[in-house]
Amino acid sequence: MYVPFSVYFQNFSLLIVLNCFPSKVKKSELFFIFRSFQMSDFFGKLSPILTALQNLQRSQFTVYIHCSKLNSLLQALKEIPHCIEIEKNYQIKRSIGFKNRNSINTITNTIEQVQNLASQCLKDSCIHYLLSNPIKTTKREIRSIRETLHSNFESLKLSAVAALFKLPRDDLDSQDLVDMKRISQILTQVSQKTKDDTTEKIAQRFKSLKKLGINAEPMNEKPGMTSVIIPEIPSNLHLVINHDDVQIMKEIGTGQSGSVHLGMKDGKEVAVKVLYKRLLTPPELESFRREIYALSVLDFPTLLKFYGYTVDPPFLIVTEYMSNGSVFNVLRKTPEKLTPTKRSLVALDVARGLDFLHQRNIIHRDLKSLNVLLDDNYRAKICDFGMVRFKDDSPKTGLIGTAHWMAPEVLMSSPTYDNKVDVYSFGIFLWELLTGDMPYKDLKTAEIITRVSDGQRPPLGDNVPPKLRDLITRCWDQEPKNRPTITKILIALEDPGTHFVGTDEAEFMSSAGIVQCRHKSSISMPYEIRAHKRRIPVRNQQSYSMTNGGEPFPDLSNFDQVTGMDILDTATLVEILIGTDKTTQNEVFERLFSIIGEKSSEAEAAAKAGFSTVVATVLDQKDQSSDFILSKLLKCKATSVFDINVLKSLLAYSTVEDEGLRSKALGVLIVASGLQFDFLKRSPSFILQLLKFLCMPLAPQLCNSLLQLSKQLLSATSAYPGGALQILFQAKNQLNEQLKPAVISCIVSTLRFNDARNQITRDMLIDAIKDINSSLIILEAYASENDEKTANDLLFISLLFAARTNDTAFELLVKTAHKPRFVYEIIELLPLGLKPSVSSRLYQPIMSFKEFLPRLRNIPEFYNVLSYWIENKEYELVCSVLRSVDIVTPDAVRQSILCLDIVEAFNSSNNESDQIMLMGCVYSLAKDETYYSEFDQLFPKIWNIMMNGDPSLRLPSFLSIAAIARTTTLSEINIPQLVILSAEFVSCNSTMTREVAMRVLRKHIKDKDVDLNEVLAMFLNNHENYNDKIERRTIKAFKSACRSNPSFDHALKKKLDQLPAAEKK
Repeated sequence: MYVPFSVYFQNFSLLIVLNCFPSKVKKSELFFIFRSFQMSDFFGKLSPILTALQNLQRSQFTVYIHCSKLNSLLQALKEIPHCIEIEKNYQIKRSIGFKNRNSINTITNTIEQVQNLASQCLKDSCIHYLLSNPIKTTKREIRSIRETLHSNFESLKLSAVAALFKLPRDDLDSQDLVDMKRISQILTQVSQKTKDDTTEKIAQRFKSLKKLGINAEPMNEKPGMTSVIIPEIPSNLHLVINHDDVQIMKEIGTGQSGSVHLGMKDGKEVAVKVLYKRLLTPPELESFRREIYALSVLDFPTLLKFYGYTVDPPFLIVTEYMSNGSVFNVLRKTPEKLTPTKRSLVALDVARGLDFLHQRNIIHRDLKSLNVLLDDNYRAKICDFGMVRFKDDSPKTGLIGTAHWMAPEVLMSSPTYDNKVDVYSFGIFLWELLTGDMPYKDLKTAEIITRVSDGQRPPLGDNVPPKLRDLITRCWDQEPKNRPTITKILIALEDPGTHFVGTDEAEFMSSAGIVQCRHKSSISMPYEIRAHKRRIPVRNQQSYSMTNGGEPFPDLSNFDQVTGMDILDTATLVEILIGTDKTTQNEVFERLFSIIGEKSSEAEAAAKAGFSTVVATVLDQKDQSSDFILSKLLKCKATSVFDINVLKSLLAYSTVEDEGLRSKALGVLIVASGLQFDFLKRSPSFILQLLKFLCMPLAPQLCNSLLQLSKQLLSATSAYPGGALQILFQAKNQLNEQLKPAVISCIVSTLRFNDARNQITRDMLIDAIKDINSSLIILEAYASENDEKTANDLLFISLLFAARTNDTAFELLVKTAHKPRFVYEIIELLPLGLKPSVSSRLYQPIMSFKEFLPRLRNIPEFYNVLSYWIENKEYELVCSVLRSVDIVTPDAVRQSILCLDIVEAFNSSNNESDQIMLMGCVYSLAKDETYYSEFDQLFPKIWNIMMNGDPSLRLPSFLSIAAIARTTTLSEINIPQLVILSAEFVSCNSTMTREVAMRVLRKHIKDKDVDLNEVLAMFLNNHENYNDKIERRTIKAFKSACRSNPSFDHALKKKLDQLPAAEKK
């Protein structure tokens, strides 16, 4: 019998539940518990719907058009949680299956659709919406929304909820009629304010209203007509321009559809896009219309500003001019201009622009680094709106955009997709900012489609911050539903963990305009920069009301008569601070600091009420009131009080002449840094400003505390605070000797950054070397960091060379010789001019870098060092070095006593290993046919070893004799015997030895004293078939000798001819 899987699953779940309870519990009770378990599981799965409703409720929409229909729908949505609670009381068997999960997803998406629709019907955006969408569209969309919600809640067996959205057609028609009458009033007023650009669209809307039975005059209001206040018509609706309005200058870019020029309009630099064609095809016309429409209705700080267009060919689109071009080009040509902080800000700018588009149901569809432009400050704006689409359920065109940035669903030509395609492209864009590279570089479109469809993505390195890695991977997830919304991305981008490594967090927060005292999400903040302006909420005193009871505040002029300050809550006390006199202000401050010190929760309440902003404002005055606040802050342990505004105000005291105020401010900063350390270590600009306190007189104890804090911050920060070295070196020379070690420790902490090492100056290095005993760790830090070269490496080594007679300087020079970063510079400055016993200590580490050894061959001191090592029996080291040098410089060798020391060492040695190494030295020096007379003294002993010595010594002795024989005129050399030995060794397993033996054979095989047959017999008896160039040249030499010597043995010649190598030409 077939048993559904769900039955097994339910029984398994029941078994789990049963095992959780004692055996004495009755079965009926257990089944009731299980049923409750099932029910709670079902309603728990509805959480995405409730979350979407909460997001909708937070928006607190006040719609301005289509009010009747939308408010009715919003009210029904508001009743959902209550109805769900009612449904929980019914014992209806419910379970979550595949179909139910689809229903939950559909309902959640539909609620988001309502939110998007309502956002377009608000007062500020309703005019654009009215002129951009047919009159009947909204009614149809709301009917579809109601039907979708009704059917899907019925699918979930939530009948009470489904009933909320069952609206008779007549009721919806009645609601629509009310809305159309209001819209007719709005359009009448719009028609009186607008220009030619929108006249046609307004006329179309009046025709639609007339078909619905609503008569409205497009130009004049009727007497007695109820007036509806409309927002000002946006200025960018009047955008048709003449060609004469624009002066077109140099070309600054080209694209598929046109070229971009620098231009002038109304005395302002602009960018002018000139379409190539004078007559546009339907698709090109559609793209042109899309771009014009999008630019004209989308007015936002991080979207490219639109100035106008022409309606006659050549078609022009005029926008603001972005001086730094595209992110794509900057990343490839001048990536250093985009610092980590700027890259984090660019990411935020683009996310904000996309959020603005998505809130209006607009999909960009072609987001990429080429379509993100940078202004003078490297802030970003999105451009190129030729491919935008409104989010709806209609089929989309596949393969729109650029394959490198396209989402999988677009690449696979899916008939429907949503704004998650922009989220995917944003993930690729983040990867570009992270790596500076081109996604899927060198791949063809077909290859990109295959890889992306298979889930492959550009590689993320190991050093990517975990939160940034998570954000990127979620953005480019294969499944659109798993990608976050842009709104959630904006929230994530506030987290320093998602910023690029090295971001100055204080600069980021200030530049992004998200620095605020009330700790609200930045998404609700205006996007303009507020780094130099604080807004303190100043309210009419008569409008204040008590938190409890709604009674008015007491008159502040009689504040001293109020006997119950204790009854005022924290937020109220902060309100009183604003706008009151200084005497009262100090009393309130006294009370607030007392409360904050007692309860951390009160500190949070004060921060939310704006306490930190008031504190910062008083600090900015730098007077007696500031002194009072500084005294209170010195004892304050509430982290939330020390927000970015307060910290900036405190840092400004570094240049204050009054040492008392300056010292107090520094003391407060030291306290605050202990509380906000994790935040401040990510702000190099804060560290730099903090160090500026060293430029003015300070008490030694306070100065030491500042230096200790600075060292901690410099050791923990991820980016160099530019200019810190200059301040610290100045302090090193000005502060007393007791403080100098602390300053030096700070300098050492900065030198872990390559930027710092590049900024160190000649004077700084000279200063450190002059004071080398106390500043040694500075120089060691400069030399001991990573192997990345800096601009000052040659200067550093030169100064050490100049001080090499100083023992400490020389020891440091030896240390630097262990690092490849400095070896080239050291070799360029050789010779040292010191005793070989001293020089050898510097040369020895250099010897480990084989690639640099050939550069030493022309330096006589190098050979004197080798001679010193020979005297100290470092034979293996010398042999290895000479082999790596390869070709020596004879004149430099002769200026040393190296050859004589080798001869003396060899003649006095009976150790076979030493003899082998010394013979290797002889061969390395003499192999290039250079004659060294000293080696004549070696010949008898080496010849004897070759003829009668241990077999292990025969090969090195042969090499030495062969090398000496090439240049010497010694009569003792038995050339016939040497040739016979060469015939033996030419088939050994050492390529170098075979090469030497082949050369001896070729040079002497035809000598009259050489017995050709004996030599040929030796060769054939020891022959190994290598069939290589050496063997072929050896056989060729034998054949040549046979031709010139008629007495050769023909049998041996026949054997020679039968060798495989002999057949090769």
